[in-house]
Amino acid sequence: MRTSNELGVYTANWFSSLRRFGLAVLMVASAGSIAVAKTYTDNGDGTVTDSSTGLTWMRCSLGQVWGNGTCTGLAGSYTWSQFATLPTNFAGKNDWRLPNITELTSLADPLRYNPAIDDTAFPNTPASTYWSASYFAGTSVSAWFLNFSNGNANATSTDRAYAVRLVRTGGAVNSLWNAAKPDSDYVDHGDGTVTHAPTGLMWQRCSKGQVWSVNTCIGSATVYSWDQATLLTDTYAGQSDWRLPTVAELQTLVDYTATASPLNVTMFPETPKISFWSSSAYVPSPNNAWAVTFNYGGSFFSSRSFAYPVRLVRVAPMVAGTSLAVSKTGNGGITSVPVGIDCGANCNSNFAEGTLVSLAAIAAPGSSFAGWSGDCTGAGACVVSMHAARNVAATFKSMPFTIVTSGVVDGVITGSIANLATRIAFGAGDVGKTGAVFVTAVVPESFLVSRSVTNAMSNGSASATQSTVTSNPFVLVQLTPTGWQQVVNGQLIPYASGVLGDQLAAQTILTNTSTAGLLGSQFCVGYGIDANEMIAAGKMQLVATIPEPGATGTSSLSCLVTASVLVPKGWSLLGNSNNLGFQVSALFRDASWVSSVWKWDVEKRRWQFYAPAMNAVELQAHANQNSYGVLNEVKPGEGYWVNAISPASVTNPSEAPVDLSAANLVSGWNLVTTGVTMTPSALNSRMPSTITSLWAWDSASQRYYFYAPSLEVQGRAQLTDYISGRGYLDFTATNKTLGSGVGFWVNKP
Repeated sequence: MRTSNELGVYTANWFSSLRRFGLAVLMVASAGSIAVAKTYTDNGDGTVTDSSTGLTWMRCSLGQVWGNGTCTGLAGSYTWSQFATLPTNFAGKNDWRLPNITELTSLADPLRYNPAIDDTAFPNTPASTYWSASYFAGTSVSAWFLNFSNGNANATSTDRAYAVRLVRTGGAVNSLWNAAKPDSDYVDHGDGTVTHAPTGLMWQRCSKGQVWSVNTCIGSATVYSWDQATLLTDTYAGQSDWRLPTVAELQTLVDYTATASPLNVTMFPETPKISFWSSSAYVPSPNNAWAVTFNYGGSFFSSRSFAYPVRLVRVAPMVAGTSLAVSKTGNGGITSVPVGIDCGANCNSNFAEGTLVSLAAIAAPGSSFAGWSGDCTGAGACVVSMHAARNVAATFKSMPFTIVTSGVVDGVITGSIANLATRIAFGAGDVGKTGAVFVTAVVPESFLVSRSVTNAMSNGSASATQSTVTSNPFVLVQLTPTGWQQVVNGQLIPYASGVLGDQLAAQTILTNTSTAGLLGSQFCVGYGIDANEMIAAGKMQLVATIPEPGATGTSSLSCLVTASVLVPKGWSLLGNSNNLGFQVSALFRDASWVSSVWKWDVEKRRWQFYAPAMNAVELQAHANQNSYGVLNEVKPGEGYWVNAISPASVTNPSEAPVDLSAANLVSGWNLVTTGVTMTPSALNSRMPSTITSLWAWDSASQRYYFYAPSLEVQGRAQLTDYISGRGYLDFTATNKTLGSGVGFWVNKP
């Protein structure tokens, strides 16, 4: 088996051959400059990591077997409908996936043929067609592929069977390898040129022969034979080193997610939707050269005598850095990853061009974070791409009440023995009202077990019983007048009740309590006229946490919310059935049991996702690569998918239940929920027009429940026969209703 050093030597020799051919292959360095070396690190487990992209690849095609430093057997052939069943576990990782088309093209070697890929890093790769994960022009019937006999990218029907090579992200990925090419990737110089920040390439906005005028291109593009095009030079916008781009460079302009044009028409207006020459010769045939068509974005080789237009390029000088300015209103702090922003000490910093910067807001005691504005919006994660100077504002608002806590330092209990007490300064408008104080916590289940055993045994010898606790999941508990107990069905019991005043202000939460069994715990205190009013008005605060080092588990729950939902292993379709949204990272931040969370964005018609194993920067990079959105919040009435590695429970906000109506639905597919228990037939009867179909997921059998009003009106047998013939589950036969915590799909005409 070749070592990583041997691979590195090999790629260096490959680069030498590139220079002999007078060609260049585009690779990307971290600062946005061009590098011309492509190296793979051999991970010693049948995988390699590409240093230029940050992607880790299986060395063998799916169906082949890795062993003794090579791939044996035949590569399998798969249609798109089979992707859902492809294995995702290999080399100790379970997040393998199909690459998008831009990621797949990064493997193509234009100086190789049959196969056009580094066959040292990827031995015995068949010279055949490989699927990507990218739909063609937003359709669901065609998708992009790469032909590794010669390296051309194109699209075809999804019912065809092709080979597959799987990839995983594993860390931050250079934004070049995103399938989309948004405006934010470009820097407009105001002179008819733009710089594509991820590559460091500066492009003329007009095709050769057109003229830049008042933010558009006028005139007609000139066409050239390939031999004529390769000789072109130009002096433009004060620069004299313009040239014809390589095919790899030209492909970096293709937006594989676009439904109208494969080229960003804002940056490159009036571009003819025809083929453009690259400078790359077609190695197997001296009479052909590579071109990219901006009719749909595919690459192909063509006769050098054909006449095509061109777009010229140059390498822009590396930008040392761009500025990020953060302002804030109210009491709180802002930090950044990478380091640089630490407000109030420093609210301005410079970052390298192309850097993804993640900002975190930390509210001061007595305040809460209200949201971002400027180059970030909302109250979730803030990630900015430093392709230009950025400005972000954070707003903190004062709480209508304050809580003073003793026994903590900056909200953290670090000692071996905890004595935790709080005192509420009730809001001025609440003093004198009849209400209640609530104390909740998220603690290891063993803490609750040990305390109940200790209370029940006069000798207090709970050690024997504690030793039998083999798992340590976290549970939501509450402090009641009789002690700690688990919250059941979201029912909160007051710690104290009466007139809101001094007699209810003080709470003793922990007294001489060992923290050994509380690692990873959270403690919250709040008040209200009742529990619903407390939660709806945000009158509950996190007052203390106990650090997690050495903990046997990690909490994915929050003591700020109250409705519990059990999540089994595998895929579950859940719903936020309450009139209060929640931050996904608060409920699903534990990578030990949560693989990923997904929500359908009905406005943008795309998926939003969250994976606790990724930090904010990695989440944004992965989303950009695959044309997803980053999932920050689940709003009232929205459904969402959870892929659980192991069973657990989570808590949703608890307030008034959501009542699903026609106003909550758009035309097409909707992923929703309802807090009002009803049958699918009853839900349909409430709609002004009949829905097309309704689908709910059964986690136990990993199958769908199905309902279609059009079949039901034909007679019950029509619906039941349809369900039976396709292996679905029948709502009526199982007496299943839609209700709290259940997500489901509705297809509305």
